[in-house]
Amino acid sequence: MAFAYNEGMRQADSSTVYVAFGGNQGDVRSTVQSALEALSALTGSGVRCSSFWASAPVGMAEDAGEFLNGVAAFETRLEPLGLLQALQALEVRFGRPAAHGVNQDRTLDLDILLYGDQLIDLPALQVPHPRMTSRLFVLLPLQELLKEPLQEPGMELRIPGENRSLDELIAAAPAMRISRSPIPPVPVLQPPRVPDGQLRAD
Repeated sequence: MAFAYNEGMRQADSSTVYVAFGGNQGDVRSTVQSALEALSALTGSGVRCSSFWASAPVGMAEDAGEFLNGVAAFETRLEPLGLLQALQALEVRFGRPAAHGVNQDRTLDLDILLYGDQLIDLPALQVPHPRMTSRLFVLLPLQELLKEPLQEPGMELRIPGENRSLDELIAAAPAMRISRSPIPPVPVLQPPRVPDGQLRAD
């Protein structure tokens, strides 16, 4: 599965996007790092990222392996469905079948959490992600990312359509076993230069 960039997928202005990443098969750290680098090349933006957070699988078989999850943030001019297609192509590139069920083991999972301040309700894409407000393995990395020194002082994220603050969502989320890894992914601060029209995620 390949993603071929074209100008029709670009918007005039860039938007800040938050994407959840994770997996529980293979070398997840290496896979995520490679995916972040590919994502940076695709969007032409630096990518900031949270630490890895280790958590027990949710809604899966008892013998399913532990997940490593996190959240990345970047700027993009790709329109939402174009970005979704690019992320799905990256999942396939790094070993996840294009046709996969829900709550299955995976080498790489990339989900759009937030796309600017947009509310999106399409058959293929719902933003904000419909389950992000109840998942500590999303909320805690997101909170960590927002507290980075690179953020503007006093910046507070508000999730479109949600009245509660991030701290309130974390307090209300179902309890689970989760811990922050001391070894985070490496932020991709300078994206590789790729000629327009030749961005691919294959």
